[in-house]
Amino acid sequence: MRRVVTSARAELRLREAAAWLAARAPDEQVLILGATARSAGEIARTGVIERGAGFGWHRMTLGRFAAELAKRDLATLGLTPANPLSIEALCVRVLHRLRAEGELGRFEPIADQPGLPRALARTLAELRLAGATTIAGALGAAIELDAALAAFVEELDRARLADRARVFEVATAATGSALLGIPLLLLDVSVRTRAEQRLLEAVVSRAPDTLATIAVGDRGTATWLAPLLGESETIAVEERDALARVQKHLFDRGRLNFAELDPSIEIFSAPGTISLIV
Repeated sequence: MRRVVTSARAELRLREAAAWLAARAPDEQVLILGATARSAGEIARTGVIERGAGFGWHRMTLGRFAAELAKRDLATLGLTPANPLSIEALCVRVLHRLRAEGELGRFEPIADQPGLPRALARTLAELRLAGATTIAGALGAAIELDAALAAFVEELDRARLADRARVFEVATAATGSALLGIPLLLLDVSVRTRAEQRLLEAVVSRAPDTLATIAVGDRGTATWLAPLLGESETIAVEERDALARVQKHLFDRGRLNFAELDPSIEIFSAPGTISLIV
């Protein structure tokens, strides 16, 4: 069974996740992927407290899960996962190389700025996670980025490093892990890139039972997961007072109906500060 639960209140989503965990057999393995390692651990502890014990519950973030799936194949390929500092160092090398070859283009005036390698690292990471191999045609005069992307891939291969995109690629192709083919709980996991979607497609397709919780307003994740999980349920938040309305509509981009404030919320404003006191 595959199901998506959406709600504006975290406690309602957590309630559904806890009920899903409570329905698991005592010795059944479960994969819990949380938005953070702490959230995955907290829902597991909640489940254990309610039922008394839980064996074989694997809890981690999506990034950590990808690293676990990919580590054996990466070792076989002779690749080492790259950390952010090493990626930034590679971008310094890329900029130096492009400057020597006269291919910096629009980056030439800011080539000596200390923030350029970090900015380039973030940009190339996003492009790689999106599956881009060339971008000049899509962005018009983005010849410099095309050259930087090609040089970056070459530097990764030369250093025998795997960036986040490569780790996700290898993880998606993995088949022999004990973490695959078991019930899956996606707890408010945000899906932002094509690489993440591909990995989840591979994992969900093998899971016998999947529950995904999504916060209202995270339309990107809802769009990514809808084709994978199908059945969707929205737990409505009753607008009892102003606080409930804030919880329900905080990330709602649609048109809102204005209502009178009530004592459940007090707005306090001071120089440089705006606070909600509830």
